[in-house]
Parts: sequence; structure tokens; C-alpha cells
Amino acid sequence: MNKFHTPVVVYECPDVKAFVDEFALGKDDIVLTHRFLAEPYLNPLGLECSYIFYEDYEKGEPSENTVDAIRALVKERGCKRLVAIGGGSILDAAKMVAIKADTTAEIYASTTPLERELPLVLVATTCGTGSETSNISVIYMNSAGSKMGRSGPAFFGDASVLIPQLLENLPYDTFMYCSLDALIHGIEIYMSPNAHAFSNVYNAEAVRLIVRGFKKMQTDGKDARKGMLLNFARASSYAGIGLSNNPCGAIHACAMVFGGRHGTPHGMTNAIFMSSVLKRYAEKQPTGTIEELAKIICEELGIKTDTVGAFSSLDQLIAELITLDPLSKFGMKKSDAREYAEKVLATQQRLMINSYVDLPVEELATIFEELC
Repeated sequence: MNKFHTPVVVYECPDVKAFVDEFALGKDDIVLTHRFLAEPYLNPLGLECSYIFYEDYEKGEPSENTVDAIRALVKERGCKRLVAIGGGSILDAAKMVAIKADTTAEIYASTTPLERELPLVLVATTCGTGSETSNISVIYMNSAGSKMGRSGPAFFGDASVLIPQLLENLPYDTFMYCSLDALIHGIEIYMSPNAHAFSNVYNAEAVRLIVRGFKKMQTDGKDARKGMLLNFARASSYAGIGLSNNPCGAIHACAMVFGGRHGTPHGMTNAIFMSSVLKRYAEKQPTGTIEELAKIICEELGIKTDTVGAFSSLDQLIAELITLDPLSKFGMKKSDAREYAEKVLATQQRLMINSYVDLPVEELATIFEELC
């Protein structure tokens, strides 16, 4: 049986004040966020809520140790609601903290349905992970030496909030990496052999909005994105809904292993692997849902070509908007390619089983090697 489900409640607020008024933030709330978000947007409103600043515990993506430290502080302070305002790192960390557990390891080891300990509001300040609408949290598990995902109904927020104002000051590269992450969510889930037709309505629209936005940026300049921020935020959330019903595939699996080892930004790492993995897919199985996806890309780019041509045109468009570095820049050696490939298969089966076609260790090693 193929099942689609989403309990997501999405709010679109024009600005932070409208959000604060709608949700009546106050002394019973703990807000997990960054100082650079609190200072211009929250502090002027004179809120009585308690703050935890993510950067006091972690500079990059969330780890098991960081989540455990934040959880301990939340329990110590006590609150009636946890409000997370940030990108995927903060939202994923908050999802873990809100689960009824003493440690993150306990959550990953659990074989029974997880329960929530705190009401949870998720406010996205980027347009990539879709964490605000997904039932997944991805954490670097120090004990396992790899990034790992955990999913389930308890990881849904009670409310997901989109505020275009919070995307206005995103650095350009961050905006691109986030948008590419959302694009890859839509692409990978759409092509998954386990994808649901209902889910693919969201995935397809996510791909359309992002490719359309990239095309306009190519034509009108990079600043054109500022007039499309709500569309990019919606695309990310649409893909997050898709992600809740079906995990990603080989692109994310490779990025999880590489990013976990080298600490590279998630969206950027996914973008590096996208072209090579899609090329393998098109070579091995050029018919099927990959053709449908290519048609969507062609429609948005205003071109007529085959599947390989569609992906090639998308690559060229992305290359005009951002430069993607080789893996060697981050410390990888070509001679280690098989080691990375083996780690993908050993630790990322949750994702690999959703790949469009099977990619054995030899082909994965070739992907790592050619990107080095």
C-alpha cells in the first residue's frame, strides 16, 4: 500500500511582528534562534520569552552533542512551547529537542513510536531544507561518525511559518545553496520508485517554482530573487511535504557521507553531486518518471530537448548563477573514492533504497572520483 499523509498547518506572515502577534509569544516560550536574527527582528518587540542562541553551542550543522546540550538547557529552564526560528540546522535541532527523551542516542535507538514532550513552532529563515513542513530531522551522530536522519509523526511541528521578510538578508551563496537543496528534494522524491502521486503534486510544483525563479535570475540579474522570496519559501515547504512521505535518494546519500566527514554545507554538497547522479540515472533508465521530470524542466526553461539535454541545460543555468567546487577542495583524494562509496552503502540505505535506479559501489566510487 502506498500512503500519503501530511498534518502540516502552514502560516504565511508578511513580517515578524505579524507572526509574534498571531502566536502571542511570551514568557512561557523558549525561542531557539541566532543572535543575528533576534537583534533586528525580535529584540525591538520587547518580548518576554527566553532565548537560546544556537551559535553558543554549534557553528555549523547540528550534532548529537549539541542537541543534547540544548535539550538539557530547555529542561532546566522549563517552558510550555518551543519556538525555532532559523534555517534547517536550528529546525532539525529543535525537532530533536522537542521529542520526549533524555538523549539523542535514545531517539535513534528507539524501536517504539516517539512522542513529543513540547509543542513546537517552526519558522523557516531559509528556503532549502523544508524542515518546517517535514517529519524528518538530520543530525551528525558523533557516536556513529556520520550524518543520520530520523523520521516519524512526532517530528512534525504544530505550526510551520513562512515569513518572506526573514529571507531578505540571506547572503547570495546561502540563498543559492538552500534553493538547490529544495530543488534536489523535489527532483529526487519525484523520481523515487516509492513516490506517491499525491506527493508528486508538491514535488513537481517545487521544481517548477525554483527552475522558473532561476531562469528569471539568469535573465534579470541575481537581485531578481528578492521579488520571488515567497515563491522560493513555498517551493522549499512543498518539497518538505514530499520529503515527509518519501526520503530522497543517492544524491542526498552521497552528500550525507561527504558533508558529515568534511563539514561542508548541506545544500552546496547536494548541488555538487546532483549532475553526476542524474547523468547516471538518465544513462541507465532514460524512460519513466525521469522523462516526466525532464519535461517539467524543459517547460520552465522554454526549450525542447531530450532528458539528457534537459539536465544539461539545467546544469548550465545553475553554473551561470553559482560556482560549485570539486570535492578535492575540501580535502578528498581520488584514491579514497571507493571508501566514500562503501560508507554510503553502509550508512545510507534509508536513502539509497529510494534511488531512481540502483547504483552499486563501483558506480558510486566513479561519481566520487570524477567530482574530486
